[in-house]
Amino acid sequence: MLTKSEKNWIKSLQRREERYRQKLFVAEGAKLVGDLLVSKGLRCRMLVASVARAGELDPIMHSAEEVRVVDESFLQAISSLKTGGGFLGIFTFPEFDNHEPPEDYKLALYLDRISDPGNLGTIVRSADWFGLKKIFCSPDCVDPYNAKCVQASMSSIARVELAQRDWESMISLFQGVEIYAADAAGRPYSSIESNRVRILCIGSESHGICDAIRASCTGMISIPRDKDSKAESLNAAVAASILLAWKFSS
Repeated sequence: MLTKSEKNWIKSLQRREERYRQKLFVAEGAKLVGDLLVSKGLRCRMLVASVARAGELDPIMHSAEEVRVVDESFLQAISSLKTGGGFLGIFTFPEFDNHEPPEDYKLALYLDRISDPGNLGTIVRSADWFGLKKIFCSPDCVDPYNAKCVQASMSSIARVELAQRDWESMISLFQGVEIYAADAAGRPYSSIESNRVRILCIGSESHGICDAIRASCTGMISIPRDKDSKAESLNAAVAASILLAWKFSS
């Protein structure tokens, strides 16, 4: 059973300022928690499991520093998700090597003002699929350790570093490289040599790329749509995934 103070501690991590003060985040669900338990570079401070499902993660659940087994109704009361999936883990922020720029990088992905946690988590998962070890985010992107972002990323949040950088420091870090930003009015990606794209920028779901990035870009890159399509735009995570597939398969 959890004590009242432990319950309050877990619920406090729903707030961004507490996550960063304690350098802890919450993950929920058997698959996600199980994958994070065996991931390198982070520790599980506490694992909370429902009575009915505790055996699903045995014996890896004992790698957690503390384990609590509770009724499902109690677990749901401390969950930030509608369906928690029987397990809740409190994990330390992952540790990375901090190479800037990443060693032998093929692409630097920069996210500008991404506000939807599901989109950010999906981009992290796609980046992991294509072997990116690091993503750069503008200071006003959503918190990557938001519960919905962690959920959407699956265990990729443990393998892809998210580094916060403003645009000025970003271009000073990667000097003299070609920069492309995703924009519906840009050139189709099929008309651009993929090896020229060294920085790829994905903009806000609502507002697109900011003026500072637009002014610095070598060019804008677009994903062609069908001539009869009535869709106004692509979801930011979908656009990022398509362009990563193009970049790393060319």
